[in-house]
Amino acid sequence: MKLSPWVWVVLGLSICLGALSFAYFQHYQPNMTEAEALVAQGDALQTEVDKMPRVVERRDAAIEAVKQIGAEWQAVVAEKTPPATLAEGGIDLAVNRWDLTVDARKFRNHVQLDINRQMKAGGVLVIGGVTVPEPTDNAATIMTDYFNYPVIKFPVCIFNLGTVTVRGTWSQIRANVQGWSTMPDYLAMTDGLALTGTSPNLTGTYNLVVVAYIRGNVVPKEIPEGQVQLASGAPGAAPGAIPNITQGGGPGAAPATRGPGGNIPQRPSIAAQ
Repeated sequence: MKLSPWVWVVLGLSICLGALSFAYFQHYQPNMTEAEALVAQGDALQTEVDKMPRVVERRDAAIEAVKQIGAEWQAVVAEKTPPATLAEGGIDLAVNRWDLTVDARKFRNHVQLDINRQMKAGGVLVIGGVTVPEPTDNAATIMTDYFNYPVIKFPVCIFNLGTVTVRGTWSQIRANVQGWSTMPDYLAMTDGLALTGTSPNLTGTYNLVVVAYIRGNVVPKEIPEGQVQLASGAPGAAPGAIPNITQGGGPGAAPATRGPGGNIPQRPSIAAQ
């Protein structure tokens, strides 16, 4: 049977439509979708590349900020921390804990002498002084009890010393109170200043906290259980405590768990020897 020309035309169109449909759905549409995804990915990457200069600037700014903080802390270390050796009036923690119970008493005596001297600043007469607390004789707990380590991540002595009472003129008492802010080797804070009497003979009382950050990056190892002994039982025990500059001065309180304002700058943790 001979087919009509129209049949061939319809048949050709059907074959062409099938081929076009196959090409569109199997090749063209997936390729276009992939191309659009690649274009979107390229745009996103270009956006990130455009951010790089700002990222580099922020990184450089962060590095400079860290350097500045480090420089500021070193300035504090230079002026506001005790020396790194016992001979200079400070303390070296790179010893065993039995020796430390002896050295800590000598260090405490140096701190008391420094505070005695500072209490006279401004030319006042000290009526009621303060006493720096004695360290424990227990080698196992001296780092925790006296140097607050590892409760705080670096060794620091925090002396909440109580009330100082001085007598003098207003100018002398003011100079005395302000002098604590410039006390070398320690961070000291006063608050609660109260005045009594009639000028020029005034009596001032205020509260005093002294913080001693300890230099160095080594602390003594913990003592194994069963090996604890007291410094009083070891040869070469520490000499007697240095009193404050007034007779019967107010007793010193035990070390607090926070510094002035409850805020202590953080330093990196240190390793045990």
